[in-house]
Amino acid sequence: MSDQAEDFLVAKNEEQLEQKDYKEAEATAQELVQRDPKEALAWFVKGKTLYLEGEYEESLSCLAKSAELERENAEIWHVMGFCLIALQRYGEAIEALEYVKSAKPKDASAIYALGLCYVLSGDIANARKNTSEAISLNKELALKLANSAYTQAIETSQEVSSSLKAQIERNLETIRVAEINGYGGKR
Repeated sequence: MSDQAEDFLVAKNEEQLEQKDYKEAEATAQELVQRDPKEALAWFVKGKTLYLEGEYEESLSCLAKSAELERENAEIWHVMGFCLIALQRYGEAIEALEYVKSAKPKDASAIYALGLCYVLSGDIANARKNTSEAISLNKELALKLANSAYTQAIETSQEVSSSLKAQIERNLETIRVAEINGYGGKR
């Protein structure tokens, strides 16, 4: 595929995703794959689109194909980590996100997600370490991710004890108060 055609389809897909037109975005991603099935970017775009649609198994399959073609691309592993979290495959998500952290040590989003995985797998020490690191890198983003993760994964989880949920709620409130009062952390 020509770089110009690929760039056009990738930009079109991004625009469709921004407009939450997932079916059209999926069709555009599929066109990318059909044009060049040996292109990692095509499979990544399709995997990311499917992830945003909530089609986690299909997304993971596309991302795995992308990773086979371009093993060292941290963005692939980042989205793969989020898919694995959604599928409650926390051990595998930890592996993917640890790779992202090693490749992009200032990626607050991946590091926060890694902390979340450790919380959900019961490793509180690593959860604290990664969550604190994410907060020090980008407190505003970490707070946004924390609120989202809490409402989407932790609050409704049967696997997270009520005492751990209460502790997480207290920690979130502490972060919110610090944010309101303008204490510490980078934006």
